[in-house]
Amino acid sequence: MTTGHRRGVIAEIKRLLDKGLDIQVVSTSLLEAGVDLDFPWVYRAWAPAESPQQAAGRCHRDGRLHCGTVVTFKPSDGKQPHGEAYGAAQDASETHFGRGVPDPDGLEVLERC
Repeated sequence: MTTGHRRGVIAEIKRLLDKGLDIQVVSTSLLEAGVDLDFPWVYRAWAPAESPQQAAGRCHRDGRLHCGTVVTFKPSDGKQPHGEAYGAAQDASETHFGRGVPDPDGLEVLERC
């Protein structure tokens, strides 16, 4: 997307959200950082911790809702970036923020890292 096209799409998403409409947005990491949108649910493919945390920032961002839910998943086709450093970062994220951790941003989890 060009910058102008991206701005137009984000403006349209904001307009629909401001009207209170239920909309679904499928995006790349383009919407993870620096874009103020507020969704009740966010789904994010598993990645090193900073990526799901950035995506979570799009969930219940402005406090307009009672709560928000972030769901991370591993793609069933197994297609994710490769490389030793990326795999090590994913493994470390799984150890500290993976299954069974109800609040990955909770102080008790962050203090372990």
